[in-house]
Amino acid sequence: MKDDLRILRTKIRKPVVGWHDPNFGIRFNAYLGAIEEAVPPGSVHFIAESSLSLLTKDNVKRFRKNGFRVMLPGIESRMKKIIGMEKVKRIAEQVNMIQEEIPYVQANFVLGLDSDDGDGPFELTKEFVDRCPGVFPTYNLLTAYGRSVPLNLQYQDEDRMIPIPFTLLNNDSAMNVRPRNYGWPVF
Repeated sequence: MKDDLRILRTKIRKPVVGWHDPNFGIRFNAYLGAIEEAVPPGSVHFIAESSLSLLTKDNVKRFRKNGFRVMLPGIESRMKKIIGMEKVKRIAEQVNMIQEEIPYVQANFVLGLDSDDGDGPFELTKEFVDRCPGVFPTYNLLTAYGRSVPLNLQYQDEDRMIPIPFTLLNNDSAMNVRPRNYGWPVF
């Protein structure tokens, strides 16, 4: 019995490699081609953060074939010209397609963007969650890291930066940018 358990544990333990690179898509074929060439199928589990624009049906199937088991797309980064309920429907359809191929999908939302106004963004996010019940949603707060990025310079010019030491920045529970369209109590 102990030998059977040892063999079972040996068979299910695999290294895990994470891709935390939103720019993965710029060289998608080169990166995934290198994985396909160097990594024997089924020998490594991969986790990837990616933009939704990269996650087409064919690419998602290719990810699955190469051992990707977790996908973390940023929801706000897609379909900027499509808004409201139509955007929710399309993104929910795409995310549900991803989950058909990838066992764990985490949808990453950023709250407090300058485009957010009123109850709409919160209601639409709730609708998305209702349409994708198997997806794990995370909610991040708008946080500016660094001082030289053009958007951060704009926040500074608008006197919207909150002076928080870099080591204490945490976009899960605090933000260092005053929301454009919300007062603190409403937000």
